[in-house]
Parts: sequence; structure tokens; C-alpha cells
Amino acid sequence: MSDRYVKNVISLVIFLLFSKQFIGCSGLEKNNKWMIKSPNQNYSVEVALDKTTGELSYMAKFSGEDKYILEKSGLGITLGEMEFNSQLDFKSASKIIQKEESYKMVSGKIINVNHIYNVCEFVFTNENGNELNLEFRAFEEGFAYRYSVEGFSGRTAVIHHENTSFNLPVNGKAWLQPYDQITKWTPGYELPYTDGSKIGEDAPEPFNGWCFPMLFEVDNNWVFITEADLDNNNCGMHIDKDSKDGDYKITFPVENEAFTKGDNKPEISFPWKSSWRVIMLSHNLKNIFKSNIVNSLSEPAPKDDYNWIKPGRAAWSWWSESDSPKNYKSQIEFIDFAANMGWEYLLVDANWNLMKGDDVEKLSIYAKEKNVGLLLWYNSGGLNNEVEEEPRDKLDKEETRKKEFAWMKKLSIKGIKVDFFQSDKKHIIEQYHAILKDALDYNLLVNFHGCTMPRGWSRTYPNLVTMEAVRGGECYKFSSSFPTDAVLLNTIYPFTRNVTGPMDYTPVMFTENTYPHLTTNAHELATSIVFESGITHFADNYKVYKKQPKYVIDFLKELKTFWDESKMLYGYPGKNIGVARRFSNKWFIAGLNGLAKNDKANIKLDFLSEGKYKVRIISDGNSSREFKYVETMVDNTTALDIDLLPYGGYSAILTKVD
Repeated sequence: MSDRYVKNVISLVIFLLFSKQFIGCSGLEKNNKWMIKSPNQNYSVEVALDKTTGELSYMAKFSGEDKYILEKSGLGITLGEMEFNSQLDFKSASKIIQKEESYKMVSGKIINVNHIYNVCEFVFTNENGNELNLEFRAFEEGFAYRYSVEGFSGRTAVIHHENTSFNLPVNGKAWLQPYDQITKWTPGYELPYTDGSKIGEDAPEPFNGWCFPMLFEVDNNWVFITEADLDNNNCGMHIDKDSKDGDYKITFPVENEAFTKGDNKPEISFPWKSSWRVIMLSHNLKNIFKSNIVNSLSEPAPKDDYNWIKPGRAAWSWWSESDSPKNYKSQIEFIDFAANMGWEYLLVDANWNLMKGDDVEKLSIYAKEKNVGLLLWYNSGGLNNEVEEEPRDKLDKEETRKKEFAWMKKLSIKGIKVDFFQSDKKHIIEQYHAILKDALDYNLLVNFHGCTMPRGWSRTYPNLVTMEAVRGGECYKFSSSFPTDAVLLNTIYPFTRNVTGPMDYTPVMFTENTYPHLTTNAHELATSIVFESGITHFADNYKVYKKQPKYVIDFLKELKTFWDESKMLYGYPGKNIGVARRFSNKWFIAGLNGLAKNDKANIKLDFLSEGKYKVRIISDGNSSREFKYVETMVDNTTALDIDLLPYGGYSAILTKVD
């Protein structure tokens, strides 16, 4: 028996053994190719090192399919003088290890998260012998990878280039958000998404590429791409303007962001690791809707007592009365309303430091007596920001920030809303982390506005309860295009922006403000369930809410903002969405019609446990500003049929009765 024959047999046995355990790395090194499979073997990722050029790449496909859902995509990075884009050599690959993780979120689409994933770590060397680590994690609904470089402690380097790309087949559709132009107010991740645009189209002029997250449909399969675990040793990344042939290349913040303050290519410290590049893959959009990969990839919070962090509902006066934060009497009225509704908070917005009639210190005493927590607005401040609203320049420097936080803690202020960051440069990312860390130390909740999109910080800092990074309901106040944007965007956000983390849309406006909404009032009400946010800030004036039918008021009193379980019932981006979210033994169901025609929602309740449920349904009435209310009994064999008007909606609460 020849040595060659023995070696081949051994190689075959090892390959089959590893495959049986869902381990596909070994047995392929001779071809400079490696395979990582998902724990459920639903898809595989192939990593390759070109023997001629020494360039790294990766591909992905579903099991049993010949076509790749992610075609040959670039890997590599240049850190200072260390170039890891070509002429690389393979050094080692770990065995694939399957891990299981369970953790608890303070708020979110699901509180108790369980994940199984496979891990494989590679080491490649460049011509100078420097080592690049490349780690892949394969979850059931998608995979992620990141670069890291060990050693060189105390040294720094500029990231000059990153070769990462996401290469999609062009025969599909895309839902993408352009990366903003630079203005006094932007970028802020607030431009409208495309609606099923052609894959490979360049970002429209004059915008600076595409934002994360990105959603694609290819051959009835779904791909979702974003970032996770963005630490303060990196900048936020987005996608280059040129995406020819569906090859979406990662790029840095724009040079003149933050009025040119700070470098757009970050100077990082060693040892270093990148953010995770996240690719969700699914035959079913429901798996992307409910995914928690972004949180699971992010650094967990230190073990501590976080019982003081309370998700909840907030009254908010600014949208209906912009000068009201400066009016003590007005804020008292909103506190009284919040107390009567059982809502946890009042958000006192911009320029509260100019309050007349009395001040925030007196207001905090009154709010505490009413068991309503105050949230205070702040300008992020600093040289990168020219927005005049106050208070500003309180949170950009450590000494003044901690002094302000200590003052707030003394007054029992519960949290802050920090606005106008306008950049993803590294020094701004450092500011986000500094605010979150210090706020955590002073028991303050945080809501970011005019900000970047979520990248898993809610797990790292449980006090981060929500973020804007969305073209939200406040735009009815100042954007003539928003009414037509909203009817489309409201059925796109649940599959894009809100997948990545909490979304402060500021929902439920019944008022015909500057630009009246085309959505029905039932649609507006339903957004409070469809959109997930640790604190839901209700946009309209308390006087408007008080005029609603009792069943609407009761609904707003009963509504929750964090969930034991969340499900997508049906939906397609740009058309419709139906969701179900459970809190304890109650289910909250809601749906939106994004089309300019009547629709009918057929909702099978087979997800309910055994037993009878009382269901209270609020849906469209005879006109767009009227409601219809129905109470009935159901069980898990029941199907609900609900009629929707054009741009209509419905909400329902199901309470178990036995």
C-alpha cells in the first residue's frame, strides 16, 4: 500500500468526520480554500487565498444550490505600513468550534437571547511576516467576520485602505439608503431608502455612497448587510458610491464631515480589531426581522445591577409646540398627562435651559411627585457642530460632562437625548462611547439623535435605550416630501433600520401638522408596535390624545416597549408588514398597509399557546381619520380577517383569560 494511498484515505476520513460535525475547514488547505457551515447547515461560507496574487476573498451559498448568493468578495486591509491586501501566505486555521451563548437584554425585540454559532479563526502573513487574524462566526441566520492584529502595544497606525466588499448577483432587488451630503445638520442616516432598486446601481448624485444596513432580494432569498460592535478604536464605515456589477465596497467617512474636524481615515491603536462585517442570509424574511446577530456579536456589558434601567413610554411636547420646552407651565401639563396615562417619562427637548416661569430643578421635583421621570435634551456640542440649540458644549469634554451628569443625578433626572453628531469619524465614535460610559456611571438613560445607526451598543451599554438614525415622524413638521415618503418607508424600516437596533421614530401623530399625513390614524397607532424602541416617544400633543376614543387611550396606557418575543407575521418591504410581539401573557399585534389601495390582513393565530384569549382590535374606520373597534374571543385555531384602507393599519391586544 503506497504512502500516497494512505494519505488520501486519512484525508477523506478526516473530511467526512469534520463534515458530520458541521466542520468543513480541514481537508481543503492544499487548495488554499476553507469552508465554514452554519450550525443548521443551511448555508456555507468559502474563504479562499489566491495562489498567484495572495489575495483573500470569500463567497457564500445556500446548501443544495449551485449559485452563490454572495459571489467572490474582497478581503484585506492596510494598517500603516502593514499591507494585508495581496501577497499573503496562509499560516494557520483553527478547528471549527461550535459555541452556544445566552444573555439578557434590558430592552429589545426579545429580552432573553440564545445563539448557536460556529467559529473559525485564520492567520495570514504578509511579505514582512506581519500577521493578520481573520475570524468568522457562522450563525443559523447569517455570518460575520472581522480582522485583528495582535501585539505592537503602544504603537498606532492609520487605516489607509480596506478591501472588504460584498458582491451580490445583479439579478435582484435592493433596499438602500444613500449616505448623506455634508450640511449643518447631516449626515444623520435619514434619507429615504430605495424601494427594490436594481442591484449594482451607483448611489444617486450628489450623495456619498450607501449606508448600512443594506437589504437585498436575490432569487427569492434575502441578504442583509451591516456592521456590529463598533468600538472607540475605529470609525463607522459605509459603502462606496461605485457599486458596479453589484460589488459593494466598504469605505470611510467623508473627509469634510464634522466641518473637516478629525481625520476620515482613523488612526488606531494596537492591539486592534475591526468591527464585525455582518451578512445575514435567509430563505425567509422573517428570520432577518427577528435576528439578534448585531447584539450577539457586540461586547457584553460588565456584570452589574441594571434594574434601574426602565424602558417605557414618554410624552413629548416639541413636535406639537416647538417652544414648549422653554415654558414651565406647558411641561407641567405634559407631566400631568403622562402621569394619568401611566407613562414613565417626559422628554423636555431643546432649549429647556431657557425655561420661563420656573426651571428644570423645580420641574424635576414636580415630576418626581407625579412618578414621571424627566429626560433632558442636549446638543452634542464640540467644534464639529454648528447647531445653535441649547444646552450645548456640555457633553463633549469629560470634565464638563461628568459635572453635568452629577447635577442630573442629584435632581433624579432619568436620562438624556443627545443630538447632532453629524459624523462617523473616529473622534465622534469616541464621543459616543464616552457619553454612554459616563451616563452608565451616573445611572442615566441615553437616546442619540442626529446620529449614526445602531451597531450593537445597546448590549455593551444597556442604558442606550434608543437611537434616531431614521427619517421619522417628526419630519411631518418640516419636510414636504415626508407624507409620500412615510407610506413607503414605514413598511421598509422593519426589515432594514429596525433590524439593527432600537429606532426612535417618534410615532403616533394624529394631528395634521405642517404637512398632513397620508397614512390613516389606525396606521399611525400601529407604528407604536411595528417599530421597536426601548423608549417610545409619542409625538403628538397630549390634548389630541385626550380626544381619542376610550379604547385608543386604553391601548396607549397598556402598550409595552420591550418584548419577550417578536414575530413577523407577513410582509414585504415597501408593501406591507404584520408583526406580533409578546409581553408576559399578552400579545400585541399590528400591521401596516403601504399601498394606495384597500387590503385585507389574514392573521393566523397558531403561535398562541393553548387556551382562550380576549382580543381587542383597533383598525380603520369608514375614513382615514376614523377607527373601528372590535372585541371578541379567539384561540390558536382562529384566523383574524381585518380590512385596511389605503395606507391603513390595525393594532390588537390579545389577553389570555384561562
